[in-house]
Amino acid sequence: MAATGAVLVLALAAWTRQPPPPAQGGGTVSGKVKFTGTKPVMPKIDMSEEPKCKAKYQGVPTDETVVVNANGTLANVFVYVKSGLPAGYAAPAPAGPVTLDQDGCRYHPHVLGIQVGQGLAIKNSDGILHNIKAKAKANRPFNISQPSVMTSNKTFDKPEVMVALECERRRRGLHAQGSPAWDVHDRSVA
Repeated sequence: MAATGAVLVLALAAWTRQPPPPAQGGGTVSGKVKFTGTKPVMPKIDMSEEPKCKAKYQGVPTDETVVVNANGTLANVFVYVKSGLPAGYAAPAPAGPVTLDQDGCRYHPHVLGIQVGQGLAIKNSDGILHNIKAKAKANRPFNISQPSVMTSNKTFDKPEVMVALECERRRRGLHAQGSPAWDVHDRSVA
């Protein structure tokens, strides 16, 4: 299968991560990520070479690099505080790992984040061999084979925004953050 995908690892999505410690004299950031313009038509994904993955879909799946919700908001968007945190600000990494699952020859969730030092559990829920290639720049890159129904564990030691993760047709993103000041907006965000 041709290589067409990359996963980006960030901090874990808010609904699966531990809540951040209380802000000291701080506040909150909220909003919506809206799409303007003509909604792109995403290409269909040919899974004919992987019958076990193809069987998991009722129709032909489409690439979800850009997902525009019915209300015009974007799904799979990573938002973080780029600057303005107090000098030397640090927060402990959550104890539990973030899970990235290859199911139906796709990464789930499509975009995620983790905190520096937090574990990343990469599952293979498909009955086929996958490979996981992380194109990290600040962290150590990796390229590992993953047999069917296996979990691989990794940790990111340094902050890095948008680490590309690939497995032939699976494209997504991961972001490693030094603080809990981030969130991922998934398709359920209105």
